[in-house]
Amino acid sequence: MTLNNDLFRYTLATAIAEIKTFQKKAYNWDGYGALPLQKRISRKGIVFLKTLDPIIIKNLSSIRHYADGTLIMHWKYLNDAVSVEFGEEWENSWMYVSDLVVHGFETFDKADEVLFNTVIRRLIIG
Repeated sequence: MTLNNDLFRYTLATAIAEIKTFQKKAYNWDGYGALPLQKRISRKGIVFLKTLDPIIIKNLSSIRHYADGTLIMHWKYLNDAVSVEFGEEWENSWMYVSDLVVHGFETFDKADEVLFNTVIRRLIIG
């Protein structure tokens, strides 16, 4: 996991590279039975990233891979946060704003792209 700060800013290439490092983790990578990141979930995250405006990727706070096999991208600004979660155990992916589920999507289409870009742009730009 890389936390974004004034010294590091994501690009599309660095975000994709980070996701790909999660694929290399072995089963039980945390010593408690953690699942590796499946290629299918990795692809969902990468396809999603490719739809985003570069300013949104630049302001990405973190990319995380959790023990249950989920991939989460997180943006934070002041007291607000937006997260997008891609999981193995369900077909849908979810967008959260300050911990509230605001949108679920099965396949990320143009309407989802517009919604997410609008929400995150308002968060980081005002």
